[in-house]
Amino acid sequence: MTGKTFMVGQVADRLKLPFYKYSCSRDSSVHDLLGYKQPKSETYLETAFLNAYENGGVFLVDEYDAMSGDMALFFNGIADSSKFISIPHRDTKPQAVKHKDFYLVMCGNTWGKGSTDYSGRDFQDMALMDRFRFCRFHVGYHTELEKGLMGPHYSYAVKLRKGLEDLGSYLSTRNIEDISNLILSGVSFESITNRVTQDLTEEERSRIQTIMMKSNDEALIPGAKDKVIMYNGNPISLEDMIKRYPTSDVERLEKLKKSSLKLYKEYRYALASINIII
Repeated sequence: MTGKTFMVGQVADRLKLPFYKYSCSRDSSVHDLLGYKQPKSETYLETAFLNAYENGGVFLVDEYDAMSGDMALFFNGIADSSKFISIPHRDTKPQAVKHKDFYLVMCGNTWGKGSTDYSGRDFQDMALMDRFRFCRFHVGYHTELEKGLMGPHYSYAVKLRKGLEDLGSYLSTRNIEDISNLILSGVSFESITNRVTQDLTEEERSRIQTIMMKSNDEALIPGAKDKVIMYNGNPISLEDMIKRYPTSDVERLEKLKKSSLKLYKEYRYALASINIII
């Protein structure tokens, strides 16, 4: 939902290494990675994982938090400091040596502690999670990309996301791309909102509508209450700044920029902390 796979692919490109992806589920098997012999011909089938392990490459294990305990134990062995693994079904070369440019990356929607929000996400082996403790990276929303997709309608997405998150739901970057395409196709905002909220109760949909009816800056103020801008050693409430310089008032923002570029930059920085780009 946030472009994790694309990001890892870009890292592989920067490293000038091949990129491989394997998606996990509860039915995933170690044989998918180590290969196996065909029943009739006894021919051993190589795998993308072994190719990356022995020849170098970035290997992405996607949806790692959905894999079984057997798979977790296997990857725990891959992520340790050992330099080889056994390949029981490969008679000609029963041992694979780890290439110096082999990189293992795991992506998921949880930190391996299970979830009631994502189906099939199980509590993962803590020994495996410990291997990645100091190289974890949270991928959030790419607000600049989203603003580029939505253009002048970005405030609509901000308010819709806020309403959904207040209810424990979400609006992903992928959803925003879909919304942008619907807008370009002439679909009304009311229709889009109804589609996004169709699985909610009437009460929840009513709460969303209340937020959508607010002005852009009224919708931003709740997230700004605890934010403070320091200017010349004096604290200024972000809530007060939004009231004085509404994010939708281009003329007033330009006046602020001309009168005090430093304060304008601090204001932009503070707004970015609540996912608003001006």
